[in-house]
Amino acid sequence: MDIARIGLLVAVLIAGAVPAAADAPPAVQDPIVRARVAFVQLQTAKLDRSTLTPALNADLTESVRTSMTARIAPFGAPSDPLVPRSKYESDGVTTYVFRIRWPSGSIDYIFGIDDTTGKIAKLYFVPGP
Repeated sequence: MDIARIGLLVAVLIAGAVPAAADAPPAVQDPIVRARVAFVQLQTAKLDRSTLTPALNADLTESVRTSMTARIAPFGAPSDPLVPRSKYESDGVTTYVFRIRWPSGSIDYIFGIDDTTGKIAKLYFVPGP
């Protein structure tokens, strides 16, 4: 590496053009794995808020999170593997829709990832059929 390239690299680092490690997307990139982890965290009331976008973190108040946990915790582990029923992209968010089944019923689980930050931008449920 020549002196000009080293100087350019140092200038870029000093200017802050390289994102800090805290700004990097989450290490686990597989959206299905991330969706399952977030679901289990919600069921056990141990949601890692650092994985959420600031907007979702603000919307998901403690009372909302408690309500979500109360609705899904009693069901236990889903009886089927987590497989996306659909996937779509809109407004910079890639969204996956999963049908989660238990012997006593089902829900549709909507899980979205911000395409820029890699953080969770959508996380909610609707009653299944």
